[in-house]
Amino acid sequence: MGLKQRIVVPLGVCLLTAGCAGDARNEVGAAEPSAEQSVGVLKMAVVGPISPDPTMLNPANELDVLAADLLYDGLTRFDATTRTVVPAVATAWHTTDGSSWTFDLDPTRTFTDGSALTASDVVRAITEVGTRRATLGAGILDVIAGYKEFTTGTADHLAGLTEVDPTHVAVRLIAPNYELPAMLADPTYGITPSDAPVAMGPGLIGSGPFAVATVEGDVTTLVAVSDSETAVDSIEFHQYPDEGAGLTALADGKVQLAGLGEGADSPPDTSSYLVSSATLGLAVSATNGPWADPEAHQALIAAIDRAGVAKAATGEQARVADDLVPGGFGAVAACAKACDATAASKAALKRLVATKPVVHLDVLDRAEPKAAATELERQLDAAGFRVGVRAGTGDALESRLTSGELELMLYVVAGLTPSPDPYLTAALASRGSGNVTGFESARFDAAIAKARATKDLGRRLGTYLEAEELALASAPILPLMQLGQRYAASTRVTGMLPAAGVLFDGRTIAVAAG
Repeated sequence: MGLKQRIVVPLGVCLLTAGCAGDARNEVGAAEPSAEQSVGVLKMAVVGPISPDPTMLNPANELDVLAADLLYDGLTRFDATTRTVVPAVATAWHTTDGSSWTFDLDPTRTFTDGSALTASDVVRAITEVGTRRATLGAGILDVIAGYKEFTTGTADHLAGLTEVDPTHVAVRLIAPNYELPAMLADPTYGITPSDAPVAMGPGLIGSGPFAVATVEGDVTTLVAVSDSETAVDSIEFHQYPDEGAGLTALADGKVQLAGLGEGADSPPDTSSYLVSSATLGLAVSATNGPWADPEAHQALIAAIDRAGVAKAATGEQARVADDLVPGGFGAVAACAKACDATAASKAALKRLVATKPVVHLDVLDRAEPKAAATELERQLDAAGFRVGVRAGTGDALESRLTSGELELMLYVVAGLTPSPDPYLTAALASRGSGNVTGFESARFDAAIAKARATKDLGRRLGTYLEAEELALASAPILPLMQLGQRYAASTRVTGMLPAAGVLFDGRTIAVAAG
């Protein structure tokens, strides 16, 4: 086969995630088989139906995210092999001040049914995400001018997002933000045609590198569109009743990729991968209980073994989170300085437990976070705290948040976009949409504004790192572990580089002949 020429997260409170062309996010790559070495189809085991609607993506549904990424392109996309934000529907983008942007579209670009893809489609599709206010993707758009007026009903359109002409889209922001191209690489902003069905079937009209060819029984086949540059001709989703049956099919060579259930081992001649789009952290109130004293935050760090929490919840110490930013696209590892016990934090712990503090830990009533909460309760009890775990529904947690009862809470930071910006701003900025702890820091807010206004990528990411280290030193949220689904792939599969919640890049995934 030759290469073709171009043819709330259910674990708790959830935050949002978020470049320019050529932005290097990591020095990670993967060998790809040549056209002569590869075969034309990737077969993947799935459980249950797939819903590829890009406007409604939930990071916890990895297969929905993958399907949307394969079937729809946004203005930009994240290349998992080069670790860069690269052109997709847009061929280039321009700004002189970081606030006013113009995206140039390919005038020959079409949807998979052959109809023209124009700037009006881009504006309509992104605006549609903005109308889904309960979704993760909507919140990212708050950097665009007019977003507040649009979502509160005082304006009937998103003023900062406009069609200049059929091949140019203008985006005006409320302040400079050089991360905008990375934000728009989120699969949530895949461009759909107006009023087209998004159900997984041959009638689906997409804008990405693959199209739905057939749905026959338990097999759905996607084929590379005629001008896509992909290493496989087709991707087949084979539906099985459970993950065990899918793993058996993988071991028997019927598929090359399958999900791993809890505690399951990879079959022989396979490798395992974690697709993570969420970080589980411990949110610590800045106002309630003993935590109103900043010294108590440091005491908490001294009491918690993060590796022990990860192992208790998933059996994998390797899932310990190095910072709040999930995704595997270039974490800034702020915990290298801020999340380990020090002599000062141990001394603070000794002083705090002498008061025999009673603390309450809120957690969503689901297996994985409850397992983490049980281990946290054990660790804190051993350190001298008296702990009460309160498991409840999402509504119950929301009620405690709004009533100001939060002391400690297991908290999920989640999203699909390859940038640290929205993760940090939503959770930690003084007016962040997901700031549940009451943490306020003028220095942190200023550092985020400085990072956004920094054109150079390396300096910008360095400033984000400084901002996160500054915040974590006060421990408003202690990162605990990565959440996500594990998958096993045949060793013949190459290009498996999970990043920002996407299991693999459809343009680079390949299967070596064997």
